[in-house]
Amino acid sequence: MENSKAGRPVMGDWALDVCDGDVSPQTARTLARLYLLIFDHGLARLVWKNRFEIAPGIWRSNQPAEADLARMRAAGITTIVNLRGASNRGYRLLEDECCRGLGLDLVHIRLTAKRAPSRETLLDLVDLIQRLQPPLLLHCKSGADRTGFVAALWRLLREGDSVEAAMRQLSPRYGHFPRCRRGVQGQILRSYARDGAAEGLSFRSWVANRYSPDAVTRDFQHWLAGAR
Repeated sequence: MENSKAGRPVMGDWALDVCDGDVSPQTARTLARLYLLIFDHGLARLVWKNRFEIAPGIWRSNQPAEADLARMRAAGITTIVNLRGASNRGYRLLEDECCRGLGLDLVHIRLTAKRAPSRETLLDLVDLIQRLQPPLLLHCKSGADRTGFVAALWRLLREGDSVEAAMRQLSPRYGHFPRCRRGVQGQILRSYARDGAAEGLSFRSWVANRYSPDAVTRDFQHWLAGAR
């Protein structure tokens, strides 16, 4: 199962199994909402939205509930970018269903908070950022790590920020703590600043020709070790 660890089912898998890719039956929809609230930390998100505007018409947040999507649509948002990736999980299908009903475009790309993305995924992300048009919302689960990284890339690629300025999107203010496993997202930008920007390479050119997730991971481990 996709969300199992060391062969043991994660709590809440029962809801995913019951939904089986279809939230139209009322029981499956109810279970999907329960999973979203209890096991996906949705109860905390009822009061903590982690929502900020990072550029005109560009918002970042944690996983939006259906009511949040409705409010964002009423405020003029037209596109939702889901950084958790497409899946048949019930809570994801609820978002799909809600966005369709509200007339929101829903875009999926899968990033992982604790691992550097593959070169292909990172190139896809860069191309997506270049294509997207505001007003839009970027989100992952907590809105801290994956969302912070993509928000930083938006500031770098679309707003012309320096790497240092863009990395302000990856900070404790948004729930991101760089000196833990999820801090590898920030290492991508530090490695680019050292090996790409310093030589005048665009971020995309650096990714296409020099980026290596393994090298970034090693750099991150050395960076962590140097802080101890």
